[in-house]
Amino acid sequence: MHSSEPGTHSALSPSQQDRLLACARRLLQAQRSGEPLRALRGRNLCLLCEPGDSEGPELFRAACNELGARVATIHPSADWRNAPQEVVAQTALVLGRLYDAVECQGLAPETIAHLRANAGVPVLDAAALPDHPSSTLSVQLGPELPLAERRRYLLEATILEALGLAT
Repeated sequence: MHSSEPGTHSALSPSQQDRLLACARRLLQAQRSGEPLRALRGRNLCLLCEPGDSEGPELFRAACNELGARVATIHPSADWRNAPQEVVAQTALVLGRLYDAVECQGLAPETIAHLRANAGVPVLDAAALPDHPSSTLSVQLGPELPLAERRRYLLEATILEALGLAT
């Protein structure tokens, strides 16, 4: 599988940063109050990634589970990764019917672009990986939380933002 190259993610605008941080802080406060937000209860999300022990898939699953969503992990075959655009477009249509959003990790940028153009649902590009722009905001959530937790809250905010559910 082709990996997204570091730095290929679009930078977040100041207003996007503010919205993500505000949402992450609300998620943190809800958790601390004992009433975590389950904004994705009943939703199904898809994780397209290579099999392995990378922290990205685990972080994505944890964030989705915390929000109440179910996650299906799909490991694309070598044949699919090299498939013509029409096959990727057809796959995107099926994924869009089955899932509320798709997280892609390690897919080529052109494949992600085809998925976005055809899925009809949000398609995230490696949002759970450390080089995603939202991950850099974790230092602004404060040092009292472990880095992994701060990253999870920002990922949760990123997912909610992509689905238009950030509050």
